[in-house]
Amino acid sequence: MIRRLNFTGRKKIPRSRVRIVVHGDELRRTFDAELKLDGLELPAVAAVYVEAYHRSAYRRYDFGTVGRLGPPADRSLDGLPVASPLFRVKVVRQGRSIGRILAAAERVVPERADREDEQRQSLLPVEYQDLGERIWTLDLEADWPRLILNERFAGIRDFARSGPEFLTLVYPEILRTILTRIVRDPDLDPDSDEDDWPTLWIRFVRRELGRPRPPRSWEDGDPAAWVDDAVTAFCVRKHVVAEFERYLAGRGA
Repeated sequence: MIRRLNFTGRKKIPRSRVRIVVHGDELRRTFDAELKLDGLELPAVAAVYVEAYHRSAYRRYDFGTVGRLGPPADRSLDGLPVASPLFRVKVVRQGRSIGRILAAAERVVPERADREDEQRQSLLPVEYQDLGERIWTLDLEADWPRLILNERFAGIRDFARSGPEFLTLVYPEILRTILTRIVRDPDLDPDSDEDDWPTLWIRFVRRELGRPRPPRSWEDGDPAAWVDDAVTAFCVRKHVVAEFERYLAGRGA
């Protein structure tokens, strides 16, 4: 995997300086943004924009300037096709021509204000759609992996969060699919951005599962074996076999 280089000269706004919280339901969604741009040596008069987006759909919001930050009155997410879109923050030098981007934070995953009983910000955001005859699917085509659940089933949120079937049969394969994407796709470099999703998933494998970083090339090791080892470590940590045995016993199998 090749480290990407920044030839634009723009600064990176650390993810720790951006906090986005989405409020509301499917009928009316808004967001709040907490931005900390002090100490980044940005011009006080530079314009600040927050953009909410999902694939080709996006909305831009004017948050004033670096020296005078202020949210717009309208922070509605109407028109975006998902409950929790991704966000980006741009600091732009205004001029007679197209503004130059001086600093940016990309692919910011928002928190959900309505999820007090679970981790608000997740490596795997969850969306709800009518999937027809499918119970779930994993979307890897957008800028961040998303688990999509079939909204036709009442209680599917709790079922996916704590049900033994999802824990034992679904989540190990979700982990396998995501890690395989990381090690196979040369454009997804886990060293390129400490805040981007490949890096965060690798960090999860290293810190939570106690496994090493993936091999950089076939000379360093077998990427497929690394993925398999990480999935096995997840199953051990979550006691998948014991959980499935209890599930079968409860069904009288």
